Amino acid sequence: MAKEGHNLLGKYVIDPCCGGGNIPITLRKYGVNAHGGDLHPRWDGALCVKDFRDTIKHWKPEIIVSNPPFSQWEEIVDAAWEVDTEIVYLLLPSRFLEGQNRLSWYLSTKKLARFWQFSKRVSLPPGKSDMKPTGGKIPYSWYVFERKHDQETWTGGWLPISRPIPEPCKEQLVEEEAPSEAQIALDLSHPETR
Repeated sequence: MAKEGHNLLGKYVIDPCCGGGNIPITLRKYGVNAHGGDLHPRWDGALCVKDFRDTIKHWKPEIIVSNPPFSQWEEIVDAAWEVDTEIVYLLLPSRFLEGQNRLSWYLSTKKLARFWQFSKRVSLPPGKSDMKPTGGKIPYSWYVFERKHDQETWTGGWLPISRPIPEPCKEQLVEEEAPSEAQIALDLSHPETR
């Protein structure tokens, strides 16, 4: 997100399918006003226990960042536009970029602005699980949808995967320095780095 020049600071960010809260918790580490909701009560810090449609409609986020149920991701994007959400970041399998049915949806919405492919496979164990992240079996990407985007084409690139910043080094960072998109992506995919 920082790689794109989007500053989430000062924005109202929601993960409407937050599960155990990995995404809001990670974004809060970087000072982002991030919250979450889910259909199932798996995180004590959730704003609500509701269907994502109700969460989006009620809280009207400026930005959505989520790893949603794979069968309903298009509905999340559609629900976001109904409440004037600016940007939707979805962590999805890379294969969701292909297919005739999806092509029709992408072309009809014209909102896919960017596609960021991880340079290596990341492991995404469920939040609050005892599973240790390992090399993933499925390639994932960040799909970035923008309300103002109105083209059939998108841009993108590769996300390098680097190791987390060691604690002593974090103290030396300039306070205003934004983390790289790769660092946030790594933190989101490796809960043990928190």
